[in-house]
Amino acid sequence: SRHLLPVRPYHYFGHGKSPGTSEERDQQLSHSLSTLREVHEAFYAAPQSVDAATELSILRRRVLSGARIVFSGVFPLETLDVRRTEEGCWVESLGGTIGVDLDSETTHLVAKNVGTQKVHAALQMPNVQVVSLAWFWFTVYHCRRETEAHFQLVPPGTGGAAA
Repeated sequence: SRHLLPVRPYHYFGHGKSPGTSEERDQQLSHSLSTLREVHEAFYAAPQSVDAATELSILRRRVLSGARIVFSGVFPLETLDVRRTEEGCWVESLGGTIGVDLDSETTHLVAKNVGTQKVHAALQMPNVQVVSLAWFWFTVYHCRRETEAHFQLVPPGTGGAAA
């Protein structure tokens, strides 16, 4: 919904905690506060502002503006319309576009693992960022494009470190 600001699930006292995460290092509230401050400033700075939800939508559309995202290994093969998935809705809400196949317009390949044909093909395309699904969700939760280098998917034995 255009009125909601999604937040990353918070697991307390280690219940359901993902490996490598720490509540003490969890910056979700800081990112949410930053986004809400931006919305607040935009709302009060523009006399023609309709409501805060509109300002949030405007802010969101800038996050992935210019990005064309292809997913790999994220959805079942029989998924007919990626735009109707939760991830697809978020891509469009954040101002990006969705591709089904890699092409010259693709800027990001978001993949669950490095073993897919799309990942191998995208690694040969110098203008395509090959990133983990975590990059996508952190971008959604933080309402800003996260640094791709921190979430690159690199096949084992190629000298890089996957996030």
